[in-house]
Amino acid sequence: MGIENLLDVFKILVLTLIKCCMLLLIMCFIGSCGSSSSSSSSSSNPKLIPANGDANYSAELAQCAFPTDNYCWMSELPLLGQQFSSPTYDDILGRTLVSHQWMATRFAELLPVLPADILILLKSVTGVVIASDIRPSYYHPYTGFIYLDAQYLWLSETEKATIDQAEDFRSDYGASLGFVPLWRYVKGNDYAWSRISLDQPGTRSLSDIAQPMARLLYHELAHANDYFPSNDLSSLSLDQSLYEVLTGRDEQSQMLTTSSPLNSTLWSNLAMVLYRGEDSNVELNSYSALEVGLEFEADGASSDYAYSTPAEDFAMLFEEVMMKYHFDVDREIAFTDKPPVDSRYCDDYVVRWGVRNRVASPWVLARAETVLQLVWNQSDVSAFTEKFTAVSELPLGVDWCEALRSFAPNEGQASQGRAAAASILGSGERPLLRMPDRLPVH
Repeated sequence: MGIENLLDVFKILVLTLIKCCMLLLIMCFIGSCGSSSSSSSSSSNPKLIPANGDANYSAELAQCAFPTDNYCWMSELPLLGQQFSSPTYDDILGRTLVSHQWMATRFAELLPVLPADILILLKSVTGVVIASDIRPSYYHPYTGFIYLDAQYLWLSETEKATIDQAEDFRSDYGASLGFVPLWRYVKGNDYAWSRISLDQPGTRSLSDIAQPMARLLYHELAHANDYFPSNDLSSLSLDQSLYEVLTGRDEQSQMLTTSSPLNSTLWSNLAMVLYRGEDSNVELNSYSALEVGLEFEADGASSDYAYSTPAEDFAMLFEEVMMKYHFDVDREIAFTDKPPVDSRYCDDYVVRWGVRNRVASPWVLARAETVLQLVWNQSDVSAFTEKFTAVSELPLGVDWCEALRSFAPNEGQASQGRAAAASILGSGERPLLRMPDRLPVH
């Protein structure tokens, strides 16, 4: 074999290795919002059924959502925006798989009450899977599906009983660190929406689930539009898979990283522990809540989760802006002391650094505007961000629940904070930490 042939073989091997590395990297991005373990349990579930069995492509949904061999070509199952320029609710349901029929019914009821721009964002997916054993929710760029945890949709006790109560597999990540990151969406001096855990009695209304479901969709659909912008779908050839498309181009989050990268090495390392499950070390375990808060404050992220991957940086900025734009709810983030023992009580988590509306910080706001420009394909995005007037500091040295009760960015809210105390404390029992506050965002 001549030297030129050897060089050709070497080039082929190198290209193959690069593609394999890209596959592993993107699968890591997928793990930011979910895991292969989450999806594999659903892929073995024989009860997944189309929400509308008479719709076009209903027979292809399961095969393409959970491929056993090669990923589907877009000629087999195109992205929604390749089939519909303006998808309707029925079009979305025609691309939806569920594990229980009530999930299809609820999704159909919920879609019309959500912001209309969610339909535009859905153009960038091939379909939706809603199942009782998906946790956490996630997006898969090679299938183009979003996979949603059914706990966001139940209303009745009967529906709730069908949902797997297994914890998010990331719940124990970062257990050795010396601080706890917390977050929540709030309205004034109370949570933006109520929550009933799967193991608690109670029922909900459609209005109870609308905002949390909107948050989830804005996050997962930010991923979909990161990889496949809805304004660019006409340029994609149907004679290829989504995997093949991605091997030839960068996602939009890379543009954000290139133009305005995050700089904190410390937080990049901490995020690998908190959200990727990597082992910590003595140095990382030594940092206090105040120290990591000050490090976070000096950088351009809206959430500590942003440091796990560029895709999560992109999605968190988009999610927070869209929730403020449509619902005028505020996102709080804080770093608290770690209790001596793992505690379920709110007063064991003392806030050492925390803010409300982090996106209002000038650098973070500029990065959010870049994301909005990319997603919506427009230069003027001021209408989306005009409500972000200022970052407000949370009260320090108080527990996580007290920080919400006593939050008062101006005198007018001080009395509201005191009045809200009773609703948060209920009958005077020791307040519990709401577990989603400390779990990674989906």
